[in-house]
Amino acid sequence: MKTLRRFASTLMLTIKEHKLLSALTGIATVLALVAGGVAVAQLGSQPDHITAQSADTPAPSPKPTPKPKAKLKLDVQSKDKTWTDSSSPAITRIQGAEESNKSTDFHHAVRPNDPQDVSTVEVPVGRYNVSVISPINADGSIEVASNPAKAEAVSTPINVSARNELSTVEIPIANVKPADVPSDVIHKIAEETGKAIATGDATLAGDAGKNALDTVEKNGKANPNMSEDDKSKVEETTSAVTPAPEDKPHVDATPSTPQPAEPAPGASPATPKPAQPAAPAAKPKKWVAEKGHWDKQPVYEEVDVPYTENVLVEEARTEYVTVRVEVYFPESKRRFTYNRVADPVQDKANYDAFWEEVYAHQLELMYADKIGNFTNKFIKGPVEIPAKYETVTKYRKESRQTGTKDVWIVDVPAHWE
Repeated sequence: MKTLRRFASTLMLTIKEHKLLSALTGIATVLALVAGGVAVAQLGSQPDHITAQSADTPAPSPKPTPKPKAKLKLDVQSKDKTWTDSSSPAITRIQGAEESNKSTDFHHAVRPNDPQDVSTVEVPVGRYNVSVISPINADGSIEVASNPAKAEAVSTPINVSARNELSTVEIPIANVKPADVPSDVIHKIAEETGKAIATGDATLAGDAGKNALDTVEKNGKANPNMSEDDKSKVEETTSAVTPAPEDKPHVDATPSTPQPAEPAPGASPATPKPAQPAAPAAKPKKWVAEKGHWDKQPVYEEVDVPYTENVLVEEARTEYVTVRVEVYFPESKRRFTYNRVADPVQDKANYDAFWEEVYAHQLELMYADKIGNFTNKFIKGPVEIPAKYETVTKYRKESRQTGTKDVWIVDVPAHWE
């Protein structure tokens, strides 16, 4: 009799649980439809029998499904084309902007002419803020995406969606001339670069990280506003940072393998699939620093060079002037003549001497109790008067070497290999 009662109680409990499971199945179907593509619930056929479970046994809580990952391309655009291979890299910071991805916060270096697979990172789907540390160029100028007087990063929001094969965030940067970059901005960039390497991925590990520090130091010292004390501070800042080994970057850029979701309570366990052989790992690319040498090159400046030039004052002309003078003394039967010569100085001297001689002879006749009369004859003819020039001093601009300067010559540009 006791056995019969126990069987009846078990049967009633089984029937009640079967009804309850049917009701919960209908609720699950409604919730799946409301989810609208976020999740899809597939309901199979009901089992032939339902095993009773004690009400005191808690149902296992489902583990949260990890967010899918997507690719994000970091497109740093140099507006003035002054960001080159001799510049320090543009170090970007990728920060999660949602509760679900706030743990994502790392730095990734972008260099000019990087291939797409190097300038692309893989992050969980969600919203992010992307900023950049100003690169320093070889001449001491910098590239900024914000106020030139500050080296503060400007965050660019980007929504990384799994629906897109590749999301791209554009980061425009503009050049600030060396003379307009204060020394404290150079020092701040060096400090921020050191901090970024501490949370950087493989693009800031090993030789790549050391090259970034060396380039920041070398280019920063080239700024004309840097004193010797400023240069020492930058050198101390960069020397205090040690990049992570290439095989152990601070951030692993390799996407994690998603774990399969556990089956729902009461569902039949899924048949395990045979493990697929892992694809061979791609050989990591290595950043090779640029190679070159220092060379002295001449420095040219525009200077004023004096020179003389003959300026025309009077043009050449033909004039009719006295070319011959004849004086005759009838009392003494003496004749005196004057002939014009081309040299004006000599001609004047000859003319004056001629009349002195005439007047002297006249006086001689008068002392001899003679009258001393004479006749004269002036003969005119054409004379070519040459053009008259005046010498003046003028100046012209010429490029002259005024000294030499040390110039870094790149023999082999920095590159990935």
